[in-house]
Formats: sequence, C-alpha cells, structure tokens
Amino acid sequence: MEGWMKKTIISIVIALLVLVVGINSCSVVGPTEKGVVITLGQVKGDLEPGMHFKVPFVSKIKKYDTTPIAYKKSLGIGTDGAITADKQTIGVDYELYWKYKGNEVIEIAKHYSNKDAIYDPISTALKEIIKDEAGRISIAQFINDQSTVSAKVANRLKERISYIPVEITQFSITNLDWSDDYDKAIRETARIAQEIERAKNEAEVAAANAQKKVKEAEAEAQAAEFAKKAAIAKAEGEAEAIKIDADATAYKNLKVAQNLSVMQAQWKHEEEMKRLEKWDGVQVSSQSIYVPNTYDLKSGK
Repeated sequence: MEGWMKKTIISIVIALLVLVVGINSCSVVGPTEKGVVITLGQVKGDLEPGMHFKVPFVSKIKKYDTTPIAYKKSLGIGTDGAITADKQTIGVDYELYWKYKGNEVIEIAKHYSNKDAIYDPISTALKEIIKDEAGRISIAQFINDQSTVSAKVANRLKERISYIPVEITQFSITNLDWSDDYDKAIRETARIAQEIERAKNEAEVAAANAQKKVKEAEAEAQAAEFAKKAAIAKAEGEAEAIKIDADATAYKNLKVAQNLSVMQAQWKHEEEMKRLEKWDGVQVSSQSIYVPNTYDLKSGK
C-alpha cells in the first residue's frame, strides 16, 4: 500500500514538473504586442505576435503593448503650480497618450527596465515645459487658448524626449484651476463688463430712439409736404375743372344762341312763305306814305 502511494506521489510530481516545464517552454505574443527574448539577463532578439518557444528557466519573453497608454497627472496650485506672465498661480490637469515604438523594443528592453523608467523623464519634462509655457502668457490667455498651449507643449515634449524610443500620440490640458483671489477678480471683471455692456446697450437704445424720432420727424415733414402738394394739386384740379365746366357752359350757350338764330331765321322764313301764299299780286310798301294836306295846296299856304 505504501509502495502504491509513493508511486502515485512521484507520478503527480513528475506530471507537475512536465506541466511547469511545458508552460515555461512557450509564450504567446498578442496581436498588439511585440516580444523580446531575454536569456540569462541578455537581450537576444524581438518577436512578432504569435506563439513562441523558449528554454525553460533560462530564457523569458518580455512583452510590450504597442497601443497608446494613458498617462494622467496634475500640477496643483501652490509651490508645484505654474505661474503665468501676470503672476497668477494656476493648477493644470493634463493627459498624455504615448506608446512603445514597435521597431525599437530591443532598445527599450536594454535601457528601460519598466514603465517608471520611462515615466520619470517624461513627467519631469512635462512639468518644466508646462510651467515655461504658462510663464509666457497671461492667465486669461491660458484659459481662453488651452488648445494652442497643449499643441505647443506636445511639440516641445516630442523634441525633449526624442532619445526615448516611445511615440507621443496625444497631449491635452483637461482642466485648469486658480486661486480664490483670481476668482474674485474674474467675478469683478465680469461685473464691470456687464455694466459696460448694459451701458453700451442703453446708449444704443437711446441712439436708436433718437434716430427713430429723427426718422419720425422726417416722415412727418415729408407727409406734410406730400399733403401740401396734394392740396395744391387738388386746388389746381378743381380750378381746371371749373374752367372746363365754364368752357363747356359757354360752348353750350354759344350753340344755343346759334340754334336760336337759326330757328328765328327759319320762323321768319316760314312767316314770309305764309304771307306770299296769301298775296294777291299787289305790292304794298310797308313804309308810311305822306299825303299832303289838300287845303294847304289850294291856298298856297
């Protein structure tokens, strides 16, 4: 019985050893990774994605993810904060995305034992560059143009850490903070700006009202002028109408007189024709004939 148990234990140990050796004999490099073979502490070569075999307990495969890695940090307000050109202390939250250069993983494995060895120079460079850029502009410019500041910081960082075999894919300033004193100054500036804007609006309204009154006065004067011209035109029209009516009446009277004359001549003609119809052939003068007194003729007186 004891012999059987001993054999069973030995078999289990051997199986475990085989399993451990098998596991340590191969490694899978993912599709977004690059591998580096390290044998007895020495970098021997890089590996592409896939399954790879190695000497158990002698070699190991170190993997590097080549997708972008997020690095988020902050510069707090105070001694660690940035100081702007107008002497305002400002806090900055920023976000950096970087990735290993896949074709340089051997250099990374040789000179950088872990991520912290890469983060430290990047972090130091970022703080110095952000503070320097903040010192070049006012806090208002920093607040209003964060995208431009972010672009400048990213370009300077790429130059600064060009010796490190990593790639900066994105950098952005995600948030800004400032002192309570500057908050008060902002509120006071906003209040003054609002008052200025209100005064400006009131001035514009007053100017608009004055302009409106001018336009109304011009419109009234123009309306009066139009009314005057209309009255003149009406009077002239009425006078012309009266003249036309008078001319028509005179013409009518003339025609009536002409018709009356014609009718009188016609009447006279008709009377003469009636007289002629009654005439017996003896012409009697319509003038009076003087007959001398016979007595006077005899006496000679």
